[in-house]
Amino acid sequence: MVEFPKSLSPKRFLKLLQAEKNPHSALALLDSASRHPNYNHSPDVFHHILRRLLDPKLVAHVDRVVELIRTQKCKCPEDVALTVIKAYAKNSMPDKALAVFQQMEEIFGCAPGIRSYNSLLNAFIESNQWERAEKFFAYFETVGLSPNLQTYNILIKISCKKKQFEKAKALLSWMWEKGLKPDV
Repeated sequence: MVEFPKSLSPKRFLKLLQAEKNPHSALALLDSASRHPNYNHSPDVFHHILRRLLDPKLVAHVDRVVELIRTQKCKCPEDVALTVIKAYAKNSMPDKALAVFQQMEEIFGCAPGIRSYNSLLNAFIESNQWERAEKFFAYFETVGLSPNLQTYNILIKISCKKKQFEKAKALLSWMWEKGLKPDV
């Protein structure tokens, strides 16, 4: 177990985490600091450790970091929640991504924005769940959310993966007419 100074700040702890190159050792540091009296992690600490857990061999640890965020009632910006959703998307775990999306306010203290919607839409695509992706996109309108360029790029990706090239081409033409410049 690591010996921390009596007064440990999240800023100082983040520097220790950043210096630790081994992700398993970084997780052990996180666990040790979590037991340190009068210390709570900051959103920056959580964001840093979560970005290191995107690898398929490490994604299993995301759940316990999310639980730590929940128990510490750490108010985090959308970027922290996005990192979790993207970790699950990258590892074909769309149901876990959906659960996090649905509980963002409860867990992270922030509401999902367009980037969260796009990340979940992409999670369905990455796991070849086209129908769920299309239903989720239809849900955008019911919550009054306007799709952005990234949303349309994802929709083009869906069409191409489904080998619906005419649909992708039509969407590209529509985007050009609306002044949007696709970057897929």
